[in-house]
Formats: sequence, C-alpha cells, structure tokens
Amino acid sequence: MSKTILRALAYHGRLLGPGGRAVPPGGYTLRFSLHADLRGQRTSWTELVDDVRVGAEGWFHAVLGLREPMDPRMFEGRTRWLAVRQMTGGSMEDEHSERAAVLGTDLQLVRLVERQEDRIDALEEQARTFQTGPSRERLRGQLDELGRRMERVEISELSRLTRSLDQILDRLDKVDQEDGRLDLLEDRLDDVDGPDGDIIDCNLRLDEIERRAVRVLEHTEQGADRYEAVMKRLLYLESREPSLASDEPALTAADVGALSLEGGSLTGALSILKGGLSVESGDITGNQLRVFSVSATKALRAPRIVAEEQLEIRGEITADNTQRSIQMRHIEGRNGSAKKDGPLHLNTRGGFEVVVGNKAESKGMKVHGAVSCELLSTSGQDLAEGFEGQAVEAGSLVRMDGGRRVVLSDVAYDPRVVGIVSTQPGLKLGSGAVQVALRGTAPCKVVAPVRIGDLLVPSDLAGHAMASRPGASHGCLVGKAMEALESGTGTVLTLVL
Repeated sequence: MSKTILRALAYHGRLLGPGGRAVPPGGYTLRFSLHADLRGQRTSWTELVDDVRVGAEGWFHAVLGLREPMDPRMFEGRTRWLAVRQMTGGSMEDEHSERAAVLGTDLQLVRLVERQEDRIDALEEQARTFQTGPSRERLRGQLDELGRRMERVEISELSRLTRSLDQILDRLDKVDQEDGRLDLLEDRLDDVDGPDGDIIDCNLRLDEIERRAVRVLEHTEQGADRYEAVMKRLLYLESREPSLASDEPALTAADVGALSLEGGSLTGALSILKGGLSVESGDITGNQLRVFSVSATKALRAPRIVAEEQLEIRGEITADNTQRSIQMRHIEGRNGSAKKDGPLHLNTRGGFEVVVGNKAESKGMKVHGAVSCELLSTSGQDLAEGFEGQAVEAGSLVRMDGGRRVVLSDVAYDPRVVGIVSTQPGLKLGSGAVQVALRGTAPCKVVAPVRIGDLLVPSDLAGHAMASRPGASHGCLVGKAMEALESGTGTVLTLVL
C-alpha cells in the first residue's frame, strides 16, 4: 500500500492586534508555535507561514506542517497550545491572540493508519512467500536429510581424529622411554643453555672481545706518539747500560722525568704537551675542570659530559645531530657573567621569533605570572570567558542560571542573556567549560528574517537570536548582524557588542 497520507494540521483561527482588536483583511506572515502550557515560552515546534489570507474580523485558515513536519508523538497523552505571532517589517510582534488547545488526534490517527499499512504490507509479503515457496512436507524432508548427513559426518570425523590421537600417543610412548631421545635432548639443551652452558659462555667472550677492541682502537690512534716516546726512553736506557749492571740503586720515575703510576699526589700543574692522557679505568675528579676541546672518536660509542653540580660554558653550544635539538630540563637566566639569576634572553642578537611546540601536537606555553609585550597577535576571532554549565554547541545563545552557571536562552527579549558561545576564541579568560564571546566576531544561530546591521536579541527558540524591534534591545542586546538570513533558521556572523 502506498503511503499518501499527509502529516499536516488544518487550523482555523482569528488574528488580533494590539488591544485585542481584529487586524484588517489582507496577506500576513505568521509564525506558529506549539507550547506545553497556556503561558509557557518553551516551544516544541515552530513554523513560519508566508501570505496567510486574513478575512473580515481577523478570521483566517492555514494548513500547518507543510514546511516543518509535526511529530505525532508530541500529542501522546498531553495537550499542546498553539500560539500565533505576526511578523511586521522583519520584526516579530508580541503575542496578541489567545492560544488554542490542540489535541492532535488527526495526526495520531495518521500515525496509526501508517502502522496498519506497514503491518498489511508485511502480511502480504509473507503470504506471497508462503504461496511461491516450497511446501511444508518438502521442507521437512530436506531437514531430515540434512540431519542424517550431519550425523554421518560427525561419526566419521570423530573416528578419524581418535585414530590419529592414538597413533601420536603411541609414538610419544616409544620416544619417552627410559634413556630415550627426549631425555637426551633435554640434557643437551641444559648443557648448551644452562648456568655454565656454551651460549652463555659465548656471550661472555663476545663482551670481553668488544671491551678489548675499544682499548685497541684507542691505543692505535695514539700509537705514533707513544712509539716515539718509548724509543726515546730505550735510547736513554741503552746509554746507561754499564751503570745498570753495577750495584747502584734502580732508577726511579723521577730520575727519568716521569710521573709515578703507583699512586700518591701531585702538587702544582700537570702539563702534557704531546701524546695525550689516557685513562683506561677510574675517574678524573677535581674542583674545576677546564676543557678547551673535546674530540669523540668511533671508539667512544656514547660521548657525553656529566656535571653533577655546575657546568659553565663561556661560548656557544652547537647541536648537529639528526634532530638539531638540545633537550634541557631547566634553563635559568644569568645577569651577564655574575653568579646571580637574571633575565633569560632568547634570540637577542638576530631578533627572530621563538617557536614553542609544533602544529601537530598543538601544545602551548604556560607562564606563571604576568606577560608583557608590545603586540599580542592570535589567529582567533574573539575574546572569550569561561562559564560553568553543560557543553553547548558553538554559536548558541546562553543566559544566566545562577552564579557563573549558564544554560540555553529560550525566552524572547530575556535580560538574563550572557552572549554567544565562542567558535574560535583568540584569547580565553577563566577555565569554565562554556566559552562565551565578550568582544570580536562570532557565528550566531538566528531565526529569520535577519538583515545586515540588525541588532540581535534573544528569541523564544532555544539557543537562537532574532532581529530586535526598534527601541526594544535595551538590556538584552547580543550583537549586530554582519550577514543576512531571508527565511528559516541558520547562522550569521555577528559583531559582539
């Protein structure tokens, strides 16, 4: 069955003007809305109807629901009240006519008929399937045959698996006899990877070879200079060979101008002109260590400088790795060469910008205290402040609900209005969940008609603004429309005032 029933409501009413007098005959633009009670402002349905013909004494007829369909479920167990308001010169007048009670029985009847149509269609489809499908006896025979085939398959498959499992168990019994192959394999594995097994022994040997290779490379790079020093000492010893055979006491490190390697202390400065200083084990400690050049070779796998208390570098730090970055946990400014803290200067010589974070992560910068600058430039469009309340869609109109809590605005010309929920704030104040634009420009949900330059005020449609009547925006002004909307509802760019 085709669904040709229209979900609409025919309404006959009388349009009154100020003072309860009937309006003159003619064509009018009327706004119809359904409410839960006789005086309430909350709406469950609205529709704007153009060119409604009004006759003598203000009587008119209109078909509602053609542009904005009505949901029959609105009338289940309740009565709705229909309000009529006149649109004049782009502004909506006050409500002068009495509200009419609407039971919606016609719409509920339409919904009931549609449900019955659906049931009839389903029954007809089942009847066609039953008439053209296989008979009951044929289906029963097919099911019995499938059952017998499943039983045969299950019995044969189970028997095959049982035989395979028995064969595997027999083979395991033969392998796992006393002094069998399984025990032999386990013993070999224990010998290879046990506490003193071959694998662990090989790993220890490899580690020792790597440590020796590092020392060999270090000695090889310094080999030329050390060879020259050794040759000089050999020539010196050969020149004194006769005296070595006598009973004279053995030479000391001081006799040959060398420093003792058996411990002790050295007072004064130690100066090494050639050959370098090689320390294979232990640390180099001191109150102050001055390094003019650090050269890291391939033998030094992880070059690093560790300063437990203070590392002072008078010059530049250059990072030349794959990321070209220096990671520090804490940076303090110094006032010149003094030891007291001072301002931290960044790019004072080149004057280029300082970038914090990256676009992919969208991380910002946190400053404890005041920020002083000549110009603060943001990509946002408005100055917003955070208020408490449930999350609200951007562009919606909100009003006060006690303290710093806000809710959707749903009363026309409501002086409790706070403003428009910001879409892209450039500067935020406070930490509330609902960011409301205080200055700048922001998109705003509105009810048409709205022209460029119209002053916007709250409407009775939740979260929406509308164009104000002349002189009626005092105490409830939201902003000034920068775009136009001819009909229906939508969003226009608004200059926040």
